[in-house]
Amino acid sequence: MHVGLGTFRPVSVDDVENHKMHREFYSLSKEAAYALNEAYAKKSKIIAVGTTSVRTLETIAQKFDGALRAC
Repeated sequence: MHVGLGTFRPVSVDDVENHKMHREFYSLSKEAAYALNEAYAKKSKIIAVGTTSVRTLETIAQKFDGALRAC
């Protein structure tokens, strides 16, 4: 996962509509998706560190009806 400067840069304008965000992207490999799905199936704990990681996993799971897939 790549986290850009926009995640940490403070808002420095009065109107947030004028705040420029940097683009960010994520990727989940087939190997990581497989490992996470296997852990989930075995009822093992999956611990995502940080809100950005959590939101990324939630977003991917929503795209694929609860499963994690490479994307």
